[in-house]
Amino acid sequence: MRILAFPPLTFMFGIMLIGFSTAAGDTKGMNLGKFFAAAPEPRDNPSAWRWPDTVANEARALLEITAPYPHFPSRTVAPATLTPPFSYREGRKAADAMRGQGGVAYINWQFGIGRIPDISIDFTLHKTLRPPGDIYLQLDDAPIGRTPQYFGLQCSFDHNGNPVTTFIWSRWLTNDTANAWVAPGGHITSLANEGQYICIGCPYKWGQGTYTVHLLMRETDQVGTWYEIRIFDHQTCSWTKAGRMRFPPVDGAPPLLAEAGASWLEIIGGTRNSRDIAENHISFGGAYTCGRTVATQKIATAYNDRECPNSDVSIDPDGRRVHLHYGGDTRRRTKAGTYPLKEELAPAQQ
Repeated sequence: MRILAFPPLTFMFGIMLIGFSTAAGDTKGMNLGKFFAAAPEPRDNPSAWRWPDTVANEARALLEITAPYPHFPSRTVAPATLTPPFSYREGRKAADAMRGQGGVAYINWQFGIGRIPDISIDFTLHKTLRPPGDIYLQLDDAPIGRTPQYFGLQCSFDHNGNPVTTFIWSRWLTNDTANAWVAPGGHITSLANEGQYICIGCPYKWGQGTYTVHLLMRETDQVGTWYEIRIFDHQTCSWTKAGRMRFPPVDGAPPLLAEAGASWLEIIGGTRNSRDIAENHISFGGAYTCGRTVATQKIATAYNDRECPNSDVSIDPDGRRVHLHYGGDTRRRTKAGTYPLKEELAPAQQ
């Protein structure tokens, strides 16, 4: 069952300089946590932001990244048009109407670098949210350290068909609500129906438009390391600090995020069968880590045809944007599999 003031820049910059001047031999264990807690964060539009090369290079050294990596280009994260780049009336039609609840389609982001300190995901909802079909758009479900977690945005509908939208973040292996903070107006719940876990939920208005969700490591205390989620609305050009969760250390060191998490869509109610689901279209402009200096190299996709066969995940002709179309008469254009994404060029190379 799904349950429905930042530090001054001068202070952060001073701490950043202290953290980034640490000698290489001392940047293990807890110092790794200090480094990433002090790392820069976007204050404005994230599509025009990235870590400076000096910070990115030291981060890759800490993470022992030696292989070449795709670059982040300075460009808008919103698609040029909300019109799909291809027709969803072409392809394999679902033979039967299925139950229409549960997972729909899955996009696993693969960076190829193991553990990561943050993840930034850009997505666009191409159509207005409308019933039938309450949805949960999970954006990442990779464990932090050894602790399972997931977060995303939910939409249900009231008796008048108006959307009720919420941000949700859950982590397992604790019932202690002291391990969470939620934005004003939200709530923290301790539950045991899916194993011991805590969940934060807060109202967040989202709909047709483009958004960036950024999970990043924050400070480490005697109990564990705090991670924070911030959401950028590209329509209003505003950040919302949605919530924070604390995760236990791994072998005495701050926990890092596993790099192969998935974004996926779940139908959580309000439908009679899969054909009853209102047709919609979500596209992902990209998934990034290391202060948006490292881009996803490839995706692995999967479908849940036992629940919602009228769904499709296809890559845009530009080779980067990933399109998830679902509901209504959607036909399958692309079979499940692993697909490379086109390498993004650094701004100077474009």
